[in-house]
Amino acid sequence: MSLKQQLLGINRTEALNMSESQLEQRIETTIAHTFAWMWWVLFLSFALAYWLSLWIVDVPFSPWLYWASWIAWLWIIFWMNRSWRKLSYGALAWLLLLFWLLEGYGLSWIFRAYNLGSIYNVFMSSTILFATLSIVWYHVKIDIARTWPILFRSMIALIISLLINAFVLQSSIADMRLSVIWIVIFSWFVIYDMNLLRQQALWWDRRIELLMALWLFINFINIFLFLLRLTGWQE
Repeated sequence: MSLKQQLLGINRTEALNMSESQLEQRIETTIAHTFAWMWWVLFLSFALAYWLSLWIVDVPFSPWLYWASWIAWLWIIFWMNRSWRKLSYGALAWLLLLFWLLEGYGLSWIFRAYNLGSIYNVFMSSTILFATLSIVWYHVKIDIARTWPILFRSMIALIISLLINAFVLQSSIADMRLSVIWIVIFSWFVIYDMNLLRQQALWWDRRIELLMALWLFINFINIFLFLLRLTGWQE
C-alpha cells in the first residue's frame, strides 16, 4: 500500500493534495525529530548517571528511594502512553525530561556496580545493534503490526521467568539464557516501534515524536542493561 493510500484513511483532503515524495519527506522529518529527542535523553541520562555515581559513592543504597523512582518511572510511561493525545507538546516534553531524571538516578547505581570500561563497551555494542536494526528496518518497510500480541505475551512470560529464577532457582545459566532471550525480544521491539513510527508519522502530530522517543529509549536501555548482565555473568 502506498503512502497516499494509507493517508486516505486518515485525512482524505490532505492525501489528495500531497505527493508520495512529500509524504516521504514528512515521515523522514518526524523520524529525525524522534531520534533527536531519543538520543538527547539517552545522552543526558548517562551523563547524569555518571555524575551521580561519583556523588553518591559513599551514600548507602536506599531500596525505598530506588523503588519509589521505579514506580514514578512506570507511571510516566503509563501516563504518556495513555494520555498523549490529551496533553500538549510542552507537557509531554516535561514528562520526558522527568523520565530522564529518574532514569539517570536508576542508572547511577549501575555505574557503581560496573567499571567504566565495561559500561562503555556495552554501550557501544548496544548502539551498533540498535542503529543497525533501525536503519535496516526503515528501508525494509514491511508492516509487522500483527506481531504485537506475540511480543507482549513473550515479554510477560519472560518477566515471570526472570522473577522465578531470581527468587527460586537462582541459576546463573538460566539467567544468561533469559538475558539473551530478553535482548532478542527488545531487538524485535526496536523493529516493531520503527514500523509503528513510520505509520504514525503520517498523522503529522509532533507529539508522536516524544511518545516514540520514549519507547525507542526504553528499547535501547533494555538491550543495554541485559547485555551488561551478560558481561557480568561472563566475568
